[in-house]
Amino acid sequence: MASTDTIPVPVSKLLKCPTCPRFCRIGGPLASHIRACNGKHTTAQYSSIQWVGQEKQEADTSPCKPHRPWEDPDPSEPVSKTVVKLPPMNLEFDCQTNTHIGTGVSMAKGRSNKLKVTSHPYVRKDRSSLSEDREQFLRRQAAGSSTRSSRSEPWHPFATSADLDFCKLVTRISLSRSEVFEFLKLFHRCQGSQDRITLLDYEQVRKACDRMSEMGIAFNHQCMPL
Repeated sequence: MASTDTIPVPVSKLLKCPTCPRFCRIGGPLASHIRACNGKHTTAQYSSIQWVGQEKQEADTSPCKPHRPWEDPDPSEPVSKTVVKLPPMNLEFDCQTNTHIGTGVSMAKGRSNKLKVTSHPYVRKDRSSLSEDREQFLRRQAAGSSTRSSRSEPWHPFATSADLDFCKLVTRISLSRSEVFEFLKLFHRCQGSQDRITLLDYEQVRKACDRMSEMGIAFNHQCMPL
C-alpha cells in the first residue's frame, strides 16, 4: 500500500505572499499564487468601494445645493474682519527725503512759488533754465486755452474753408507740384478779372471738349505708293 504522506518542503525554499499570510514555494507556485491573490484583492477592494459609494448615494437623496456662507442665518463661525490702518498722509513733501523729485523743484514746508523748466532729453535745442511765478504760468496756460477754444472756424488752421477743400482735393487725387501750381494760377486769375469759369458739371466739360475736337483740321486717310 502506497504512503500518502507528502514530503515537507525546506523552509529556505518558501516565501510568504505579500498580500496574504500564506507561504508558497519559490518559483512557479509562488508566482501563480501572487497573480491569483492580487486579482482577488483588487476585485474585493473595488467591490467595497462601489458598495460604500452606493450607500452614500442612497443616504443623501436631497438635491445638490452649493454652500453659500453669506446666506446662512446663524453661522457657526463668525467671519473675522481684519482692519488695516494706513499711515497718515503727509502732504508736505521734503525734497531731501523724496529723491524721486527733481532737485530743481523745492517742495519743503517753506517752498518757493516758482516753477523751473529745464532742458528735456528729447528736445534738440538745449534751452536754459527758466523760472516764473506759478500764477503767471497758470494765467498763461488759461489764456492759451481760451484763445484755442474761442476759435469757431472748423477749418482751422487753414485761412478759409476753400483752402481746406482744395488741400483735401489735392491729397485725394495726388496732384503733383506743377499741377497744384497750375490750379492755383487758374484760381487766382479767375478771382482778379472777369475771366471766370462758366462750366458747372462734367457734361458741360465733355461737350466743350467734343466741340473743340470737331474744329480740328480735316484730313483724308489714303495710302501712298512708294
